[in-house]
Amino acid sequence: MADCHIGSWSNPSMRELSILAFEKACSICIDKKVDFVLICGDLFNTPLPDIELLERTIRSLQKLRQNSIEVYLIAGSHDFSASNKTFLRILSGIGLINNATRLAGSDSEKIRLDFLLDEKTGAKITGLLGKRNALDSELYQSLDRSLLEKEGGFRIFMFHNAVSELLPKRFSKISGMPLSLFPRGFDYYAGGHVHYVDEKDMEGYGLFVYPGPLFPSGFDELKTLVSGGFFIANVDEKDSGGSPVSLERVKIMLKNVRCFDFDCNGKNPEEINAEVFSAIEGEEFFDTIVLMSFYGKISGSLKGIEFSSFSKTAEKKSAFFVMRSTSKLESSEFKEMFVENRTPEEIEKDIIDSNLGKLFDDKEKERIFIKSLISVLSLDKSELEKEKQFQERLSQNLKSLLSD
Repeated sequence: MADCHIGSWSNPSMRELSILAFEKACSICIDKKVDFVLICGDLFNTPLPDIELLERTIRSLQKLRQNSIEVYLIAGSHDFSASNKTFLRILSGIGLINNATRLAGSDSEKIRLDFLLDEKTGAKITGLLGKRNALDSELYQSLDRSLLEKEGGFRIFMFHNAVSELLPKRFSKISGMPLSLFPRGFDYYAGGHVHYVDEKDMEGYGLFVYPGPLFPSGFDELKTLVSGGFFIANVDEKDSGGSPVSLERVKIMLKNVRCFDFDCNGKNPEEINAEVFSAIEGEEFFDTIVLMSFYGKISGSLKGIEFSSFSKTAEKKSAFFVMRSTSKLESSEFKEMFVENRTPEEIEKDIIDSNLGKLFDDKEKERIFIKSLISVLSLDKSELEKEKQFQERLSQNLKSLLSD
């Protein structure tokens, strides 16, 4: 499993679903008597999660441990912290998880990784953590792949990044890593970070698997995926000539999802209001997440559209939660760039894309520059670093970026 994002969503009811999804997934793993669990980054939505959510996470991890199920985990772009101020360190310290990123040392040029041996199955597990803005690609470029490739036995590589050769067209603007940066010949590549479900056997490498989020963490994901889930990998130890791994998809369906799309092009607010109320008038939304997507250029002002009344009407019909998307809705006055409960990455991408072309003629160059700038400004102060030293380091990194 990957991208649990426990603690995501600003709305308390939706945030509760993120921890419920994890609790349910752990219970299923116990019922299915799995040998071990892989969590490929972003267990939490932040390095320092809410205490109540942390307590519930610990209880689920304890249940896995009580049933002799080991948990192997790597940090993701959300729960990674450069200063190591993260609860993942605490969970590892008390033995509830095994950090699969084990540095075996460095020869000053190459990063060397150790394998963790799962005693129950004999599987050998290793991997690299994920960082924001694909900065972990620098780790892969320095990785000593030859040592990993020489290792025998059933090997698993855990990662938290997008692989360029596997990205669907709709994710073409995401910065991915080339397949060539991965060590070859592993039996299973367990991935996270990109929120879609995929599995593909890559020639010369092995089976790459993206389980998708355990629970969708934004409007677009709910609309596309409807539910979250994870994979159970069954391994046939007999030599069949192909991949020894077969996959079983387990869905985590906590709520029904109902989507409404409203084409507002050329319509005035009164027409739009009438269309929406007509669409939801005869519906019942018992325990359902209702999504309303609005798009097109309207005739008149956006202020005349009764968004709050739409939500109240659906809630009276027992909707669990109501969300609207208006990022593709505009009027002659202005274009509204707003989507309720979107992920920070989705909002950041929309803002960047809508403003490209103001700094450089080359939009792709400008996109890379903006992401690099955000990355520099997101640097954490290390525990032993004084404030003045941190400011100097930040200033130097900015000067270096701007001089390029």
